[in-house]
Amino acid sequence: MINEKELLLTNLKEIADSIAVTLGKNGEVCIHDLSDMHNSLIYIAGNVTGRSIGAPATDLLVRAVHGGKSAEQLRCYRSTSPDGRILKCTTSLIKDSSGIPVAALCINMDTTDFFTAMQALA
Repeated sequence: MINEKELLLTNLKEIADSIAVTLGKNGEVCIHDLSDMHNSLIYIAGNVTGRSIGAPATDLLVRAVHGGKSAEQLRCYRSTSPDGRILKCTTSLIKDSSGIPVAALCINMDTTDFFTAMQALA
């Protein structure tokens, strides 16, 4: 029988695929299992950051899980990829029925082309 966490993760993978298809080549959606922050990345749809399954949680995600970031601070924040591309990101903590964060859904969108176009037009 599937437990609550497994069901949440299965549903998140479906959602990740849908978001990634919508964003296209500039989008990536990652799912983290928060039970092991050293190997938390369990699913990736798209390829923007170059991360792979088994990668650790980012510092931002660790701080968010431990209460160091509010929900507002995890929406539409700017980051950079390892190769220097500009990213617009959102991280959502997913809680179980007890209110405990068990997973994270992270959306990363490469906005470098948009930023470059705006600079050229300016």
